[in-house]
This record gives sequence, structure tokens and C-alpha cells, in this order.
Amino acid sequence: TFALLDSEKRKMARIPEDIVAPYKAEYSKRIRRNTKPDEVDSEEYNEKQYVVRYFDIDGNHHVNNSHYINWILDSLDSTFLLDHDITSGVITFNKEVSEHQLVFSQSSIRKEENLYSDHIIKTEDTVHCAATFTWKNGERRNTNGHNQ
Repeated sequence: TFALLDSEKRKMARIPEDIVAPYKAEYSKRIRRNTKPDEVDSEEYNEKQYVVRYFDIDGNHHVNNSHYINWILDSLDSTFLLDHDITSGVITFNKEVSEHQLVFSQSSIRKEENLYSDHIIKTEDTVHCAATFTWKNGERRNTNGHNQ
């Protein structure tokens, strides 16, 4: 899947047919929407706080996306991380985070037919990123990263 971003409106735009034609790709006017992450349990969740530092920022003066993943996973208990492996995930990036902002990483775990963790990265009342991961029981690793 390929998408085109209108840099002025900061939204996805339609890809003109003449751009698609040389690649002999199937042209579609419809934008395929992916599954959205589930909500964090508002009653039972873990939370950690981070102040955005200079080295968290990319060339566009926003937090680099890789830091969102670190903040998301860091909100989970280390025992959980040692005992489980991610099998799939869905992440949405909604709004950029800038330097010096206070970020809250919230996560909750739910057990249905599979084991899931739901996450948000927010500042005050703005959700900047949301994610849901599916987990399986993994081979427990000791603290130096080797399997036990």
C-alpha cells in the first residue's frame, strides 16, 4: 500500500492516476483503512511519564517515531516483557510531540481469545499515538537477554 501526503494540509491525498500508471499497479480511489488500536482500560492501567529531550527529536523538530515504541513498551512490567513475545500490532500516529513536552505513556493488558496490550501516548488531553499488540507466551529470558 502506498499513500501520498499533502504537506500543506498534513493529510493523505489522492494519488493521481498518471503517477500510478507507469508501475502498472491497480488504481483505486479508495484509501484502505487499517484496523485501529483498542482503548486503554480507563480503570486499570500502568502509566509512566517522560520529558521530551533534545535527542528524542528528529530533523522535523518532532519526536522520532522510534521513541513512541520505547515509551509504549516501557510502560509494561519487565516480568511481562520477559515472559511474552509480540506476535502482531497496530499503531496509529495522530499528532507530533515536540521538545520539552511532558508525555504520559499508558498501557493496559486484556485477555480474550488472545493476550493483548493497549497503549496510548498523550500530553495532557491530546492522544498522540495509540497501539494494540497481540502477545504469546515466550521463552523466559534472563536479565542479560539470553534464554533460560
